[in-house]
Parts: sequence; structure tokens; C-alpha cells
Amino acid sequence: MKERTLWITAFIFSILYLFFLPKEVSYFYDILIPTIPTICLLLIVFTSKTLETAPYDRFILFGLLFFIVGQLTHPWFIIGLFFFLIGHLFYIRACLTLRQTAPSKIATLCLLFYGILLAAWVGGNIFKSGAILLGLVVLFYIAVMLTIGWAAIQTRKWVLLFSAFLLIVSDSIFMINMFVTTIDGATQWILGTYLFAQFLFIFHFPEHFEIRKKVLE
Repeated sequence: MKERTLWITAFIFSILYLFFLPKEVSYFYDILIPTIPTICLLLIVFTSKTLETAPYDRFILFGLLFFIVGQLTHPWFIIGLFFFLIGHLFYIRACLTLRQTAPSKIATLCLLFYGILLAAWVGGNIFKSGAILLGLVVLFYIAVMLTIGWAAIQTRKWVLLFSAFLLIVSDSIFMINMFVTTIDGATQWILGTYLFAQFLFIFHFPEHFEIRKKVLE
């Protein structure tokens, strides 16, 4: 029952922020409300029966901690980016614990091609402004972001692959909106894909570790 309540709470606050919260809200509400769903997901992982025995659970738990801090500090770009970067690294490690096959060459080339295009577009704009250090940091972040996709491919789990894809989409929209051109409804797209990805990363637990099957009822 407790876990079901956490899932429902996470879903309600996600919908509330994405569709019903006015555009002009205080900093407190703008930061707090989208963080509540990830805190609920963190509690779901923390109460998992397999937390002590399944490496995937533990890496996701630590990743969520850093993602939450990244959400809370995102107004300070470099600080927030640092915490999101560490969160990504933990998620990569989580996916690698479920590795079942070598990465597909075609998928790897597709990720590499996309990464080059995104790096040239976003990084090029940053370097043109003279912010060399920032540009290098963003390029490194892009590399880590795409590595999640590379790691997810090796799990052969469609849920994780789609989750990784959504995180890549979320990060891409964020960087394009911030450094290249303004995107209409960017906040909803960024948070929507990000939260959906987090839901799927956690929802993966019952399918593969058979914990708390009541969540699926």
C-alpha cells in the first residue's frame, strides 16, 4: 500500500507540474513540485526488498539522489549540471549490471552520429561565444548522456532502452533550448520526458526482480 501511494503521489505531482501549474510561480514551487515525483521514486527504491542484493537497485538509488540534488540546484547551471552528470554515471553503471550482449555496431554508430551533430550544433554555439570551458563541459556531458543509450542497448531490455532514449531527448531539448534557440513549451518537454524516463527506470524493478507485484495489479 505504501509503495502504491508513492507511485500515485509521483504521478499526481508530475501531472500537476506539467499541465496545471501556472507559468508564473515562485522559485520555491517551481523547484519543489517537479522534485516531489523523483523523491517518491527514491523512496520506492529505498524500500525495495532487493536493495541489498541487486546492484541495479543500489546504483539507481545513488543516481536518483544526485538527480534530485541536480533538480534542486539547476538554477545554478554548472552546479546542477555536475550533479546530473554524476546521476547519469550511476545510471550507466546500473545498466551495465544487466548487460547481456555486446553493443550493436549499428546502434553505436547511430548514437555517435547523433552525438557529433548535437555537439557541433550546441558546442559550436557555445565556443562562438568564447565560453571555451563551458563548451568543453557540455561536450563531456553529451558524451556521458549518449553512453546511457550505449549501456541500455547492452541490456536487451526495451524498458531500459526507452528510458535511456527519453533521458537523451530530455537533455538534448534542454541544451538546444539553452544554447541554440528557444523551444516553445521547452519546460514541459524537458520535465515530461525526464520524469517519464525516471518512472520507467524504477518500474523496471518488478519485471526483472519480481518485487512487490502489487504495483502492477
